[in-house]
Amino acid sequence: ELGGFEAFVRALTHALDALGVDLLAVHTEAGPGLLELNLGARPALRAADDAALTKMAVKDLAATMGLRASFLAKTAPGEEGSSGHVHLSFWNDGKNAFASAPPALRATSPQV
Repeated sequence: ELGGFEAFVRALTHALDALGVDLLAVHTEAGPGLLELNLGARPALRAADDAALTKMAVKDLAATMGLRASFLAKTAPGEEGSSGHVHLSFWNDGKNAFASAPPALRATSPQV
């Protein structure tokens, strides 16, 4: 269930695929019309490029479908909000850099 946005998500999936952006999942959030897009893991520069491409694709596609896309953290008073965020992982020679860290660092690494 995508809150009535199935056609939009289907078209967006095709557009992002054509741009080489790895869209892993789409789901609704608490606010009306609020969707979360999850992109695949990638190196930092590529992640930044893909985030920009995704934002442009969402806005352009929405406009062609008579919709208006916003990336504001909160679009209306009294409604749920959301915001863009990034999940990071650090790897060294193909291994999680925190996996063999000293106990003190392992305890704080989730907050890095």
